[in-house]
Amino acid sequence: MGIGDKLAKSGTRKWVIGCSALVLLSCAGLGAVVLQVVDFPVVAMRSDKVAAEYRAAGLPWEASDIVPKFEPADNADPAFLAEMEKVSRWPGSGMKAVEDAMNLYDYAVAARELKALEPEIAKFEAASQAKIIYFEKEWDLGGYALFPEYAKFKTAVKLLTWRAEVKAKNGDLDGGLEDLKTSYRLGNRIGEGNILISMLVGIACHAITARAAENVAAINPGDADWIQRVRDEVATWESSLEFETALRGEAYMLMSMVRNIDDRHLYFINLNSEVPKPRPEKLIRSGFGVGTVRRAYQTRVMESYIDLQKIYTDQSVPLPEMGKRIDDYLRSGIKRGRMSDRIVDYAFPIFNQAGFALAKDLCLTQMLDVVLRAAQYKAKHGKFPTSWAELGGAQVKDVVGNELMKLKVVDGVFVIYSVGPNGVDDGGFDGKFRTGDDFFVQYPPKPRVALGAIPGVAPGTLELGK
Repeated sequence: MGIGDKLAKSGTRKWVIGCSALVLLSCAGLGAVVLQVVDFPVVAMRSDKVAAEYRAAGLPWEASDIVPKFEPADNADPAFLAEMEKVSRWPGSGMKAVEDAMNLYDYAVAARELKALEPEIAKFEAASQAKIIYFEKEWDLGGYALFPEYAKFKTAVKLLTWRAEVKAKNGDLDGGLEDLKTSYRLGNRIGEGNILISMLVGIACHAITARAAENVAAINPGDADWIQRVRDEVATWESSLEFETALRGEAYMLMSMVRNIDDRHLYFINLNSEVPKPRPEKLIRSGFGVGTVRRAYQTRVMESYIDLQKIYTDQSVPLPEMGKRIDDYLRSGIKRGRMSDRIVDYAFPIFNQAGFALAKDLCLTQMLDVVLRAAQYKAKHGKFPTSWAELGGAQVKDVVGNELMKLKVVDGVFVIYSVGPNGVDDGGFDGKFRTGDDFFVQYPPKPRVALGAIPGVAPGTLELGK
């Protein structure tokens, strides 16, 4: 029996109450639909006011607002930049033979393979000397912009760090340390870019370099003077990466995407090619996109970044919490259920790990110095220290909270670790793996795993420092 039949057979009072409830529910549903429909024009009505507030806050309105100011002579060589931006295989990408040799600690084979790649490595060495490495982009393409150079930079950093280890193994510690310096500097230059991915790639390059410094130190684990020279080099490293620059770029990338949200404003399909061809002349580069929906979406993006700027410029917000606070704010908008808020769900990246990653990067060299000091201590005393008092020297604060980082020795491995994003001490390291989400640096470094085979060399027969 349907609800209508039930009401018809009920008493007058129930019939009146039931029908009234149905009417109210119907009106409520209709009202919700109407509110969703009118959400776009209502939001669009305040677009000019929000745009004025957005620009007054110094947030990027046009592509030029995120382009760094520099003299052309300060940038890397234009031919190098053009080569890196090509969506094609870079010669240095053929590095598997080097990687296999390094995983087996076969330095002779690695040296031979690296020598063949010297011309490619030299390009990055030259670029690292530039004051800035800036790639011209069609920033108004928004999410359609491509960044093939980042993978090439990570590969180059790996090659440089492997060469550093090979040089050190062959007695050329000065040459090895110079390669590490170049590698870390490349992480800074690429990480100073104006979007989130550039910062994250820079962080990854720094982590690769730090691990390489441990490997170089471990070549002569009993020589405290050797390890001191590595420490002296590490002391010169200073990360130049920052959250605010990356977020400004993200703000503009999203702004430009929303302005041009309809594909007809982005691409023209060439009938003679399967690859979409950009049509820059069709891009909307300033002001608002066409139509009420785009105008409303753009308004919501601007409102979000006005609020986000208050979070990421607040000095009282600890860096490890920055990404989480930003994500919490963005998710709170989605929960409101307005149609125009969906752009936040669809287009904004997840920032939670980014803030913590940068916090780790900024303390990485301090942690690296601690494990190298512990290596020196073992070289002199035959064992690792188990406390800050025993180790002596500068101490390092936890990434999360204000306590000292934890020190421990597990299965002959010295570890310094910080609690992770969950704020709980999970033990850092159990001898093989990270426990929980703690962040740690260890010495000796984790042995590499052979991914391939070198003719005549059995996997596992070679060890670091032998």
